[in-house]
Amino acid sequence: MTTQSLQPILITGSGDHQILWNWFDLYESRLAIIGDNNESNKQQHLKKIAEELTKKDPKTVFWIKSEEASVNDDYDSLDYYNLMEFEQVPTENVRGKEEFDRKRMDFVQLFLETISLVKGESRLSLIPLTSYRENVEGPLMGYVRALEKIDDEEKREWLSYQFDSLGKIEWKYFQGEGYQYLYQNGTVEETLLSFLKGIWSYWALTSNLAEPQQMLLIIEVPKQLTDMAAPKEVKAIIQKLLASTIALTEEITLATIVSTETFFPIPELNMRHHLYFKYNSSDFDWREEEKRSYFPDELMKMWEAGSNNAAFLVDLATGNALITDHMNIELYNPDKEALKQEAIEQEEGEQEEEKENIDTL
Repeated sequence: MTTQSLQPILITGSGDHQILWNWFDLYESRLAIIGDNNESNKQQHLKKIAEELTKKDPKTVFWIKSEEASVNDDYDSLDYYNLMEFEQVPTENVRGKEEFDRKRMDFVQLFLETISLVKGESRLSLIPLTSYRENVEGPLMGYVRALEKIDDEEKREWLSYQFDSLGKIEWKYFQGEGYQYLYQNGTVEETLLSFLKGIWSYWALTSNLAEPQQMLLIIEVPKQLTDMAAPKEVKAIIQKLLASTIALTEEITLATIVSTETFFPIPELNMRHHLYFKYNSSDFDWREEEKRSYFPDELMKMWEAGSNNAAFLVDLATGNALITDHMNIELYNPDKEALKQEAIEQEEGEQEEEKENIDTL
């Protein structure tokens, strides 16, 4: 998709209320969507955004979501991303190498922390810190060699299985929805591990794209990893994963949508646009009296009345906001908008002329 062909997303509400989201603009490239997956129409609107953008360019949308949320298993193609292969190659000596190496090591450490949580052991007792040969490989390979020194056969085999799983990470392509990584739901720790593989593989694949590509990444965060009951260690990893991914908007032509059912971790992520649907989360309960001032009264009345489509969109940079019970999402077409404005002006002119005729009589 060329820069010239990029179109903003037009979000309209009741009447003439509308907001343009210039998703391809660096300063508008981050959108947070908070809403219950079952008691709001959030999912339908996410799908509409993906449909609109893939019509223009089938390669634009990448989507990390739960396999339980994927009602369509009729995918068009299946690709595997090999993180082990990625880690077998050293970082090229290019501008930004130091920062890239730091993030590369961060992902490896987050992976090791997560499998430690899955195993129920402390990080250092599971596998000790080790070194790697920076000029010939990535940091993960040092830990692959360290497996040979582990005497406990059961632990060594379990770790080998976890490392081997990084060599075949599935990305499916769905017509009208884009490329999707479907994470598996299990225990909190197992879900976190599956989610991490999607985030890590996307970060890695963007580092070696053959040619520049404007992309939109939709991340649906599992509620069990962000709600009040989630362990603090899990929440800390989730926050780091999302922060690393969102930071990509400053490095490549990428926009991100982070979709959650809870308030956490949106306030910590510095997202410019916030879109709220009805949600049920005790970490910031809109029903509590002291929290009600955060949302417009009009919106809460619609939520209390049971509206699934009532939404509140706010641009935190400009203060522009939209409250609606009839949201529509489409690509902005300036010609269409010009014709609409022309029709409005013509109708107003006819009404004025009719009024003048009445006054004359």
